[in-house]
Amino acid sequence: MPNTTLTGRSIHNGAPISVEIDGGTVVRISPAAQSAADLPYISSGLFDLQVNGCLGVGYRFPDFTEEHIGKIKSFVTAAGSPQHLPTIATASPEIMLRNLRIITRAVKKDPDTAAALPGIHIEGPYISAEDGPRGAHDPDSIRDPSIAEFEKW
Repeated sequence: MPNTTLTGRSIHNGAPISVEIDGGTVVRISPAAQSAADLPYISSGLFDLQVNGCLGVGYRFPDFTEEHIGKIKSFVTAAGSPQHLPTIATASPEIMLRNLRIITRAVKKDPDTAAALPGIHIEGPYISAEDGPRGAHDPDSIRDPSIAEFEKW
């Protein structure tokens, strides 16, 4: 990756800055000598704590694949979040375990995926089955807490 210098406004104070990047690593941030008025804002990447999916694929879907991770990761990164937690929401025990394994395999195989997905967010299935508190979770997949299931995860 070639050396690059980006010029923009600091997200922190609006001041004009130059950001030097060498091999994909920020090596220097310094004041820029131009007016900030027409410059875009520059920020570090954001971190999304909960990404269920996008573009018609989701981390809890029964047909989820490693290829879907790349599709989601590319979209979320382009939107400004180079890191996110894939969220597996309430589903059957088989689907949740299957999709956890798919994500784990992808992270172990690819350092870029490992950097982009530093953990996994599991939402449910041990939640209230009552309307209201349950939200959009599938009532047929809600279940009592299980140490045995947790250990499989």
